Amino acid sequence: MARNAEWHLSHAGWRDRIGTWLTYSKPQDLLNSDIFFDAMVVHGDRAMGAALHRDALAAAGKARNFLRLMAMNAADINVPLGWFGRFRLSDGRLDLKRGGILPIFSAARVLALTHGLEARSTPERLEGARGKNDVPEVIIDNLIEAHRILLGAILHQQLVDIELGIALSNRVAPGDLLAAARERLGWALEQVNAVPSLLGDPVSAL
Repeated sequence: MARNAEWHLSHAGWRDRIGTWLTYSKPQDLLNSDIFFDAMVVHGDRAMGAALHRDALAAAGKARNFLRLMAMNAADINVPLGWFGRFRLSDGRLDLKRGGILPIFSAARVLALTHGLEARSTPERLEGARGKNDVPEVIIDNLIEAHRILLGAILHQQLVDIELGIALSNRVAPGDLLAAARERLGWALEQVNAVPSLLGDPVSAL
């Protein structure tokens, strides 16, 4: 992003750009918003960057149609589980980012925007939503744990793949896991199905 001229703006320019994203909410606007709200200041005036982020959070929290579109995107999930909790594999592996991490990550972002949470990490965003109206605590607990399990499975697989000379990815081979690890992985993926419940019913709200 630092090399992309489209992302080189003044403070006033950023306020105008964010206002456009929140008002029009085209598919590209949602993608750009995803990037912006997860961004962090790594160089320059950190106080200015923090103020811009706070202002953008406040504006997003009032943009109801924008939040509904974000929630609809987050609730559009495809967990790689079939009948009786069986893994749906492709070449013996599961894409745990697409089918697990990303839905939890996206849901946590929607909660952060809805409730004005400044946290950037997924567990911190979920924890910050605890106790808010219409946010079931049991789902928060389960998604935080599921996020931990899924990340752990990806990292474990990557360590194995490094030893085998296999290109790193987010794809995990459950057949190579011990039975207890496979059971934990299946449980974690089942929790991802609760994401739409966590976000309410954004489709009917439109």
